[in-house]
Amino acid sequence: MPVDDFAFARGAKAPITSKQEAEKVWEPKFIGEIVSGKDPRKPPAPPAAEGMTVAGFLDQYFERYVVAESLRSIASIRSRVAALKDALGTLPVTALERTDTIEDFKRRMEKTSESLSLLTR
Repeated sequence: MPVDDFAFARGAKAPITSKQEAEKVWEPKFIGEIVSGKDPRKPPAPPAAEGMTVAGFLDQYFERYVVAESLRSIASIRSRVAALKDALGTLPVTALERTDTIEDFKRRMEKTSESLSLLTR
């Protein structure tokens, strides 16, 4: 794959003219995509739209991945996505970058799980 094809798809503004830049900047990114299981020939997914909520992001995930890939457990995934949307749906997607948001969500889920186990005893 030509370095320019890879680099332009990932934000390069000008053609790659030196071997040093190709080796130091773009080769590690190329290898990183391969190691992470991505196909470097495919352009990366566009970033989430500015101001997008978690609910909107999860809707896109469901349509673009779950439905598009015809996953077997669509009903189960739909249920889990609905639970995430109920708990986090109004937050901006950028809130998921903070560990405190995720930790708060985990604590709430643990408390809910504990409450349910007490009711079934």
